[in-house]
Amino acid sequence: MSRAPVQQIQQSFDIIQTTEDLGVPIPAFTNFVVRPTHAVTPSEREEVQRRTEYNPFSFPAAMLIADFLSDSGVSAMIDVQWASMFRSDESYGRNHGYFALHDSIRDVFERGDNVRRLVDQVIINAPNETWKPNDQEDIQGGFVNSGRWQLERPNCFITPQGRCAENLLYTTIRESMEIRYPDRQHKLFIPSNGWFDTTEAHARNNRIVPVNLFAANFSEPFDPKDVGIKNTFKGNIDIERLEKLISEEGGENAENIPIILLTITNNTAAGQPVSMENVKKTAQIAAKYNIPLLFDAARFAENAFFIHKYEAEYKHKSIPEIVRELFSYCDGFTLSAKKDGLANMGGLLCFRDQGLFHKKFSIYEEKEGKKVIIRDIGVMLKEKQILMYGNDSYGGLS
Repeated sequence: MSRAPVQQIQQSFDIIQTTEDLGVPIPAFTNFVVRPTHAVTPSEREEVQRRTEYNPFSFPAAMLIADFLSDSGVSAMIDVQWASMFRSDESYGRNHGYFALHDSIRDVFERGDNVRRLVDQVIINAPNETWKPNDQEDIQGGFVNSGRWQLERPNCFITPQGRCAENLLYTTIRESMEIRYPDRQHKLFIPSNGWFDTTEAHARNNRIVPVNLFAANFSEPFDPKDVGIKNTFKGNIDIERLEKLISEEGGENAENIPIILLTITNNTAAGQPVSMENVKKTAQIAAKYNIPLLFDAARFAENAFFIHKYEAEYKHKSIPEIVRELFSYCDGFTLSAKKDGLANMGGLLCFRDQGLFHKKFSIYEEKEGKKVIIRDIGVMLKEKQILMYGNDSYGGLS
């Protein structure tokens, strides 16, 4: 045996021994950039608190040592992310960052373990399809159309942050419903496992009634001793109450229920996860009544981790494969990339090409005995996006 393998084996034993001695895993990264804090006394902070009337949104963040208000967009990016910023392209048209982001969305939500990582080729400026066209057909049928299909049937929308995606979604749902049902007198209801506060505000602002259907065990006490050992998935939606709401308020063909929304993880329920079993049952009900199922997916990766850890069927599945299956049950999603996207800014709205959401909210007209789309829901969304946040290829982002 050569000396190099022996050294590697010894190094492995050293790592195991160190882990056992310290009771913690070996660090997976090295800090190489730091930001100094400012020396501020408690009395100086108290004076500024008084002057800002104890409003945390008015208090200067530079006076803090620990900031518990900023819960997203503050991830420390890795050196490769910072390095890639030097390869950014601010072209208004189809810049290479646009193509790389689109393919990253396909990687994360559709490909499981079989990722392409087009962005790696862009960073090192290797020959790639963002500037060297290949012979592949334009992609259609998933969450992100490409080429001419993203122009004819747009289904992926890049926004500055998650609530911008929500604004696009709920204003356009309302617009579509008013065009399709001009004489409607009935209220619109959207059931959810838990509405985040600004998401709920977007719904109410568009005269949609948000309904929280918390899990039946939502208020049950949980023994602190069981933290990290088991999880009862208190973020689930109550399936029985969901069916009851659709039956009582849905109206003819459940037309009063535009979508069903699952927030993963359930922020309003203290970030409790949603089980894959619950997602499947919700998807079955959505299909039964022809209602699109959408995710508020800001914490999708964390939710996938909880599924991996606490649902026996998924203990041997990778997180990417769990995410792929999870999103196979929904028809679309909004997402703040400032959460599990581990980015400092950004949001997304995506829906399945020619899926139920597209069919339900596009505007049709009878022509020669056939229903023909005269206003595509994706085009309606794109027009709003350009008006509010900038051209669709940059979405208000650098």
